[in-house]
Amino acid sequence: EGGPDPGAVAERMGLSFTLGSKFRHGEYDLVFPQPGHPITRGFPAIHFTDETYWNMRGDVSRLNILGAAVEDNALRPQLWTLERRQSRIVGCIPGHYTWTFDDPLFRILVLRSICWVAKLENVDRLAELALVGAAVRP
Repeated sequence: EGGPDPGAVAERMGLSFTLGSKFRHGEYDLVFPQPGHPITRGFPAIHFTDETYWNMRGDVSRLNILGAAVEDNALRPQLWTLERRQSRIVGCIPGHYTWTFDDPLFRILVLRSICWVAKLENVDRLAELALVGAAVRP
């Protein structure tokens, strides 16, 4: 959330939730328009029960949108990267519910994001942690 200065937050992180932004709790499919990016490589769409945000403040054209969900009949960014100066930023809207963190595919996205931000060549370096402690049922 942008708090008293959503413009500054959007400048740093890409997008900022602010007055006029929308949200919804419920089911949706996160689709991956860039399946070749190191973070989303090989991912199909993932079905979530979580929260989406849209109509946020910020210049979407600056973002590398990796994951999106349909809200108000349009694809809305839910996972993106932004490179500023020498920094790498990952914005990730999913993860409002604890059960999302039990999803091994979501964990892979988060673990790859950590490695990508750290500029590691092998973004799957932490992938073996995806199942540790997850509430996965056969």
